[in-house]
Amino acid sequence: MVRNNKTCILCGNKYSYCSGCAEFDHLPRWMECYCSENCKDIFNILSSYNMNHKTKEEAKALLEKCDLTMTDTYSEFNKNCINSIMTDKISTLDETTADETIKPVATAGQITIVGEPIMNIPEPLPETTVTVDESIIETNKVSDPVMGDTAVKQSKRMKYTKKK
Repeated sequence: MVRNNKTCILCGNKYSYCSGCAEFDHLPRWMECYCSENCKDIFNILSSYNMNHKTKEEAKALLEKCDLTMTDTYSEFNKNCINSIMTDKISTLDETTADETIKPVATAGQITIVGEPIMNIPEPLPETTVTVDESIIETNKVSDPVMGDTAVKQSKRMKYTKKK
């Protein structure tokens, strides 16, 4: 077997693992992607945080339980994600910047920002009513011992004929 055939997707560490070899049968399947359980846990926490399945506080509490000494070998995206989770600073708008933001103004037929039209708003569709001929529906229903009155009549199938 080839040694150091795998690369951890989090830390980039080279390691040996083969899912088809008897030598590695005692190891878990997640070793296809991660060199250690620590890397697997960190990657799962970062993924859950980025998909908004975990809040910043939950992710921080879980990351504090992990060993983060090898973060210098992580990719830039993972480093930035860990740094944003571990910092206590929560991004909020200041009162001064909130007053300076551009607020949209809705007018009849258009949305405008500071007097400039952005897009035309389409008129709402008129309400329409649909009438259904009940006689058509009733003719397609069949009395079936299993399905009751809810069974629908199947169309005749065409026979397949081999033409030579």
